[in-house]
Amino acid sequence: MKYSKISVILHWVSVPLLAFLLLSGTFVLANIPNTLEKLPNIKLHSILGFVVMVLSLVRLYFIFGSKTEPLKMSPARALLLKANHAGIYLCVFLIALSGFALNLQSGVAGAIMSGANDFSMYENMSEYLCGYIHRILTKILPLLIVMHVLGVFSYMIANKTNIIKRMWF
Repeated sequence: MKYSKISVILHWVSVPLLAFLLLSGTFVLANIPNTLEKLPNIKLHSILGFVVMVLSLVRLYFIFGSKTEPLKMSPARALLLKANHAGIYLCVFLIALSGFALNLQSGVAGAIMSGANDFSMYENMSEYLCGYIHRILTKILPLLIVMHVLGVFSYMIANKTNIIKRMWF
């Protein structure tokens, strides 16, 4: 049995957004000097992070309300599946919340909202606990995503069935 259309749409809209956020945060934002010129990039990153968090909350609502038939698997594998999904969602929420907290604590949010043209930004986001948490979780989330994808393909190989169609249109 397939997931609902809305769950599928939310999943596949979230995938490229998450990829963009993780890649741009790691390889672009981290390498831009912490000056006023960085604020528009942080603003976009923050808005998209909020969108992903909202999409994830809505998706959870629809997933818990759906009647999707559970996959046939061992209890140990079922536990790993639940733990992986819970870990992904938890990371997404904590990354969004820690980013929001970092923007507030560091004054970035105020500078973005006020259109500041004289602002002394933090040297390193890890100076703040929420920035450190944000950075660590953005390293854990890709690992959980890779585990998720490997789990899907290993299930397909072991059971000779295409479970991707459950999360496809």
